Amino acid sequence: MRDDHDFGDAERRDSPAIEAVIRAAGDYVVVSDDLRPRTIEAAIERQGLAVTRRRVRWAALGAALFLAVSIPWVRSYDGGGLESVSPTTAEIHRAALRYAAEANITPDWALQKVVDDLRRSQAERLGQSTR
Repeated sequence: MRDDHDFGDAERRDSPAIEAVIRAAGDYVVVSDDLRPRTIEAAIERQGLAVTRRRVRWAALGAALFLAVSIPWVRSYDGGGLESVSPTTAEIHRAALRYAAEANITPDWALQKVVDDLRRSQAERLGQSTR
């Protein structure tokens, strides 16, 4: 297959003829009428996306900073003077063993009784009803 313009043998042809072919090809390239408006619209859209991205980055940075400051502050908050209503696991087990010895029952049933009593007292202290 051979093209209309075979530049493989350019050495044999004169350079003004090649330049004339290239100049003639310039007449085939035509800029559309809406190129400038489309280019301006694309630039504005890109700029808008860049502004949006920048705003999202600043918002994310602000949220991260807010969380970094507020989480330690919330953790240091004492709960408005509420003391803990929950004993430790070791305290619950000691109370269950003591109750088991006093009531002469097995420790598993004593643990059940101690946990039920604890839940009931917590609900009363927090103003909730037991179910």
